[in-house]
Amino acid sequence: MVSSRHSAVFVAATAALTFTASACTESGTTPPDDVGSPPTPAEIVAAIADACPMGDPGDASARRACAEKLRDAEPLRAILGSEVVWGGHRADHPSWNPAVHHTTRFNPRVWRMMYLSQFMFTGEFTVETEGSFTAIRMKTSFRRDMDMGQYPYPLWHAPNKWAAHLDATEIVLVLRNGELVAGYRFGSDTTQPRVEHTWDGRWTWENEGVTEPRVALFTYILSPTNPHLEALNDAYRTLEEEFRSESCLDCHSPDNPEDMTPLVILAYPNQALGDRHMLVDVLEINEMPPADEEAGTPMGLDEDHRAMLLTLAKEFARVGDEALAFEGESTP
Repeated sequence: MVSSRHSAVFVAATAALTFTASACTESGTTPPDDVGSPPTPAEIVAAIADACPMGDPGDASARRACAEKLRDAEPLRAILGSEVVWGGHRADHPSWNPAVHHTTRFNPRVWRMMYLSQFMFTGEFTVETEGSFTAIRMKTSFRRDMDMGQYPYPLWHAPNKWAAHLDATEIVLVLRNGELVAGYRFGSDTTQPRVEHTWDGRWTWENEGVTEPRVALFTYILSPTNPHLEALNDAYRTLEEEFRSESCLDCHSPDNPEDMTPLVILAYPNQALGDRHMLVDVLEINEMPPADEEAGTPMGLDEDHRAMLLTLAKEFARVGDEALAFEGESTP
């Protein structure tokens, strides 16, 4: 269970600068002298645009190449912390503060390989400041023509969600003290080409023996040589089965019926990976599921089932740490 966060809206005192990342690098911008200096916005954008240039919005190979380059892009890795929150920027809240937007929390590797890679970038960007936040606004175009298994989940389950992806004109990276705290889809160009999908009510499906969406599987973000891959999948599937028995996935699914922010998605392997330690913490204090006053059920689980779930969650967290450490990712 994740409670909603509330915060006063910052009034944006915005100073905007316009750049083209490729122009900044090609004109001979001198890198910082200090080895430990953080990457500049131009370096961050150049790395992203190099990984994910504009092209055919249906090219799955280009998307895969983009995901792999984002995985390894040092300027992007240098600004990542232990998590990233991601979502659409609300037009009625001009602030960049993630506390006032509906977001979903992800492991940074999952976010950059599954979510950021859905977009292509021109290299054009602006930089804005708002209090302690720095926003890097990058011109973008969505990969609208890929097959359905290439998206993190059926984004078309809600027409407005799908339209927000199709129409997005910018991706905004929000940093605080040099660390990425949020990413947003931003802008709306309704003249963009339309691609229609109809949701059949299923969050997952089978396609020639492969579970879809395939990008939500651990095999998409982890190396085939990762020795922890099979154990991680087994740990997640065992935990997932128990969560289904407690109806946990009814709430922790992309449609977010309880309006959580940030949303915690447990219905897919990769998305659940970022909250593996949170699950242990919540089960230790027995705060899932929340109380249901109408049904007369108290908060939490009976002790035997809680203890069993806690053991499974600890195993998922442990193996997840080992799998990510093998890939060179930082872990708690």
